[in-house]
Amino acid sequence: MCYRRMSTLSVFVGVMALVLFIVGVATPYMGIKASDNVNTGMYQSCTQHNRTCYDTHTYFAKYGTEKTQIIISAVMAAFTVVGMIIFLGMALFYLCGLFEEDSLAVLAVVVSFSTGVLGLTSLILHGVTLTSLSFTLSWSFGAAITGDIIQMIAGIFMLLGRMAPKVLRE
Repeated sequence: MCYRRMSTLSVFVGVMALVLFIVGVATPYMGIKASDNVNTGMYQSCTQHNRTCYDTHTYFAKYGTEKTQIIISAVMAAFTVVGMIIFLGMALFYLCGLFEEDSLAVLAVVVSFSTGVLGLTSLILHGVTLTSLSFTLSWSFGAAITGDIIQMIAGIFMLLGRMAPKVLRE
């Protein structure tokens, strides 16, 4: 059974961040180009006139540098999801008393912040690339950014829970 510590909130916030980030990255609505009736995401691009979806790297094959930037941002986003899951695992191990060392909480904070920075870098690279190709950023991009920022807030909650006096952590 898990102890009720102040940093328990970090797990709930981390789950919310993971869900928002996955929804934002997995849906094909990060960018919309109304002139061509195309909506694109991190991994899939769909055309509305013939209702066909392509892998993003296939759709952007005619663009050299932009295709490379989109692939790099997609790989970074995948690593961000893995980092978010690792953070949640570490936070649960710490909160449930499987590892009493405070060093696990500190490592979870480091993982949370580094994952947040990696995710923001990925999303900024993807957003800049899409806007350079005349796409308008959409709700999916906003959900991914929000999830990534919330991931860093989860790290802050874990840090505050770790810094609390022992009496308040129980």
